[in-house]
Order: sequence, then structure tokens, then C-alpha cells
Amino acid sequence: MPITSNKLIAKNTTFLYVRMLFIMAVSLYTSRVVLKVLGVEDFGIYNVVGGVVTVFNFLKGSMSAGTSRFLTIALGKDDHSKLKEVFSATLSLHIAIALTIFVLAETIGLWFVSTRLVIPAERMVAAQWIYQFSILSVIISITQVPYDATIIAHERMNIYAYVSMIDILLRLLAAYMLNLFILDKLKLYGVLIFSITLIVAIIYRIYCKIKFKECTYHFHWNSKLFIELAKFSSWSLLSSFAWMLTTQGSNILLNLFFGPVVNAARAIAVQVNTAVSSFVDNFLLAVKPQIFKSYANNDRVRMHSLALYSAKYSFFILYILILPIILETHLILTIWLKEVPDNTVIFVQLMLVYSLIQTIDAAFVVVLQATNKIKENAIWAFTLGTLAIIVAYILFTYGYEPKSIFYILIFNAFLFSFGIKPFLLKKFSGLKLKDFVLITVIPVAKVAFVSSIIPTLISVYLPEGLKRFLLVCMTSLITIGISVLFLGISKIQRRKLYDFFVEKIRFLNK
Repeated sequence: MPITSNKLIAKNTTFLYVRMLFIMAVSLYTSRVVLKVLGVEDFGIYNVVGGVVTVFNFLKGSMSAGTSRFLTIALGKDDHSKLKEVFSATLSLHIAIALTIFVLAETIGLWFVSTRLVIPAERMVAAQWIYQFSILSVIISITQVPYDATIIAHERMNIYAYVSMIDILLRLLAAYMLNLFILDKLKLYGVLIFSITLIVAIIYRIYCKIKFKECTYHFHWNSKLFIELAKFSSWSLLSSFAWMLTTQGSNILLNLFFGPVVNAARAIAVQVNTAVSSFVDNFLLAVKPQIFKSYANNDRVRMHSLALYSAKYSFFILYILILPIILETHLILTIWLKEVPDNTVIFVQLMLVYSLIQTIDAAFVVVLQATNKIKENAIWAFTLGTLAIIVAYILFTYGYEPKSIFYILIFNAFLFSFGIKPFLLKKFSGLKLKDFVLITVIPVAKVAFVSSIIPTLISVYLPEGLKRFLLVCMTSLITIGISVLFLGISKIQRRKLYDFFVEKIRFLNK
């Protein structure tokens, strides 16, 4: 019996969640080891220098969305000839992008690292090592995009999960190896991370060449296809540049005004946020191909339904994790890191709020990508991103604290997710604003408000410690669960959920 689309989403989500739990546990421990071995200053240098390369990496992001879209839609239409053309065309474009980034990174980027970043003179040589190996890692990851997109288009999330586990285990091994050699730890770490990137890319490419016929590169010129890709990617490029502004732009601003120690605090906040957000990212990764395929089959109703419910459930999933972390950030960081750099607690809290708001936008942007209507979305993203960096620069110039930039980003995310994006979806895909409000906004607002009351009171009135932490976690889980059940889902969904559990209990009692 064939697997239905919804069951396939559930199956792939399960694979990705197992992967995510494993990665989260190992990566959080690895970060603690690396921070301890490198020290706060070198850890901050590694992140800000690597971030400069990531600035140029926005070119990769501009093509990644287009690659995923065109491959998945060709697969949804069962057009294998088109599939081969798209793969070869996108690989050609990614090779060109990789060469462009190499030139930019070795000229403008190298000048910026050498003359503008705040790096102690005695660590500049090590920083240059990190920079060069970061460039090589980015080039490999750019040319890897068509292979990754092919695996996701075919919805082979089990392979994606297995290789990701290998990746994170190798990173743990790299952290352990830092203590085995009497070498400059920062230089050694850069070499090891590059080697891991290369190994993982080779594994993916071998798998794709064996399993998927379209993953055989043949250069040929299809002007119509290249124009389609270029048109989509040109606006996606603007969106990627906007993302770069709000992430690496803020990282560089923090370095210029406050130095590498603040970059270390931000890097830890990013690590926590990445670990928690991966719950939602994995869910959306499983849903994304189905949204593309629904569009390919002209099923707008299912496409909108997937987007609306994905946005709502993504929020609930993330909120269950974020609420206790926000309320108990100081204790969690103290247990994890022992020594917590200044600003880290507030950075973590604000970044988690920022990500929670962005979960609404993450599902909706897939619809715009599917319909190939991303122009206005890109313009708005670029405009708000640019304004955010300009305002942050002005505030820092007048002596405002580092956390100010996160407040700006939170405001931007709220305006974009709940204001601008719904109207773009209405205009270009026919989404009803009434459905957005009733299915997503109202349930999300009710659950967020009601479920936070008891855990917040416990956190405020009980002294910090393990007892309070456990109470906050327990009450957060219970209140969010009850709120979602009675305020977050409809009566029909509640009934289906009840029938599902009754059926499982009966099966276990047989």
C-alpha cells in the first residue's frame, strides 16, 4: 500500500527529529569543549572571521531556494528529462558562484579581515588560517547544494539524518583532538572543520550518483531554463543579502563596537538558538517538498492548508522548548558552560524570541517560492534588513548596549511575519487573510499568553535552582499541552487526536 503524502511527512519528520535530538545533544557538548579549549577570545575570533566568509555566502543562498524549487516541481510533475536538465544547470551555476565567492573573499574579504576587524595582533596569523579554511569550506558547501536539494526533493530524509549524525560525530572528534596536539588550537580547529566538510560532501555526492539518475553532470545550454533560474535567483539573491545583513552584519557591528568577547556571547546565543530551532527546521524541511508538489499539481487548497497549519504547529513546537529556556537561561548556561561570558544570557533570550516570531514567516515563504512570486518579498526583506543595520549603527554610535540590535531584529520579524507577509500571500497565491487570522494568529496568541502565566510566576517568585528549573519545565509542558489541546486546535482535530490515542491504547492492550 503506497504511503500517503501526510504519512510521508510524518515519517520524514520522525527521521529528522531523531537526527536533530542526536545533533543537539552532541553539538551543545562540543560547543562547551571548544569554548573551554580555545578560550573566549579565540572562540569569538573563530566566529567573527568565519562570519566574514558567510557574508559572501549569501550568493549560495540565492541559488539554493531556486534549486530546491525547480528540482522538486520537476519531480512532482514526473518530468525526468527536465530533472536532469535542472540538476546540470544548477550545478553549473553553483560552480560559477563558488568561483565568484573565491575571488571576492580573497580580495575584499581578506582586506576587511586584515584591516578592519578587531583582532589582537598576536592572533592575526591564526585568524588568517581560519579565514582561508573557511573559504574552502564555503566553496565545497556551495557546489554541494544541488546534491542536497536532490535528496530533499526525493524526500530521502533518512539519508539526510544518517549523514548529519556522521557530521556531528566528526565534529565531536575534532573537539577532542584539540587536546591531543601541541599546536595552535585555533589553527588546528580550522583545518579539522574543513576536513569534515569535505568528507561529508563526498559521502553525499557518492550516494546521489548511485541512487539518482539525474545526478550526472552534463554541461549544455538551455537558455529558457537558465533565464528562469536567473530570474528567480536574482530576487532570491536580494533576500539572501537581507539575511546576511541581519545575521553577519549584526555580528560584524558587534565586533567593531565591542570586540571579540561580545562575538563569543553572540556565538553561544546562536548555538542555543540553532539547537532549539532545529526542531522546527526539521518539521518544515519535511513539509517543504509537499508544498512544492501541491503547487505543481495545481492544488492551491492543500498548499495553503500545509502553510497555515505548518506555521501554527511550528510555533507550538518551538514554544514548548523556548519558554522554559527563556525563564531559566542563567541556570542553563551556568550548568552548560560553567563560566558564562557577559551579555550571553540576554542575547540567548532575545534571539529565541526572534526565532519564535520568525517561525510564522518560515512556512509562508515556501509558498511564495513555489509560486515563483518572490520579488516583493525580497524587496521588503532587503529594506527592513538595511534599516535594521543602519539604526543599530546609530544606536551603538550613541553608546547603546549590544542587546539593542536584537530588539530591532525582533521588531522587524514581527512586522514581516504578521503584517507584510500575509498580504503578499493574499496578493500572489490567493491566501485568505481570514484563514490566516483564524487558523494561525488567534490560536498562537491564545496559547502563548495563557500557557506562560504559571511558569512565569514560578520563575519570578521561587529562588533559582534545580527545583525551580524542574517546576518551570514541568508546568511549561503541561500548560502548553493543555492550551494547545483546548485553544490551539479545532474540535475536529481534537476528536481525531482522541481517536488516534484510543486506537493505540486498544492495540497495545490486545
